[in-house]
Amino acid sequence: MSNQNFVLVVDNNRKPLTPCNPAIARKLLSAGKASVLRRFPFTIVLHKEVNETPVEQCQIKIDPGSKTTGVVLERRTYRRSRRNRQPRFKNRTRPLGWLPPSLYNDDLG
Repeated sequence: MSNQNFVLVVDNNRKPLTPCNPAIARKLLSAGKASVLRRFPFTIVLHKEVNETPVEQCQIKIDPGSKTTGVVLERRTYRRSRRNRQPRFKNRTRPLGWLPPSLYNDDLG
């Protein structure tokens, strides 16, 4: 599972846009091109109107935990990319003639 954070973005007409990562949001805020709309979930509002930008489908899920409540942003492309990734254990190879340690007999030597 990814620990990637996302910042929700809206334009000056409160039209939702594709979420961005915190580094881009920080640059927009420091350049004066955006302001903080709300702190939870963290949302910035751009100072200009954005036209004809394809908005990616997203879902916000709330996870009511026992100690803290989490907010998760699910994006279709990240789910699909996780399905298509190769597992880490498939790229490890063993040398020819390798035997597991349980098959070694130390009493013969």
